[in-house]
Amino acid sequence: MYVPAIVALPPATEADYEQVIEPWNKQVNVPPGDQPFEMPPIVLVRRITLRGKVIDHGGQPLANATVCGELGNHRYGFCDTDANGEFVMRLPRSISPQRYAVSAPQHDRNFEVTIVQERPLVLKAVDWTKFAKPIGPPE
Repeated sequence: MYVPAIVALPPATEADYEQVIEPWNKQVNVPPGDQPFEMPPIVLVRRITLRGKVIDHGGQPLANATVCGELGNHRYGFCDTDANGEFVMRLPRSISPQRYAVSAPQHDRNFEVTIVQERPLVLKAVDWTKFAKPIGPPE
């Protein structure tokens, strides 16, 4: 008897779901013809929307930065900030980030991030290389 892998999903768009169990990109060899074969399970969970803002060390909005949430050694919800430093992140409902990462690829910078405020989420991203003094022999 044939049983479809997914019987029904609640009414929603594809953007409302995300696969959360690895491997995300594992290839499956499909045998020729109409022979039966096993597929690995695909687990989808609903996503939530997390809105926030990224500011720099002086409290100014950090525009055009990439933000993501981190849990363990996984990163979720990659998104970019707008001109006001604001972002909209889509995360699996089951994920509560332990920390956040902010980078500015156009400047080849990764920032140290602290949570200034939880609700609404405000992240402070500081590039300590701007404040570092060169270490070397005294002149």
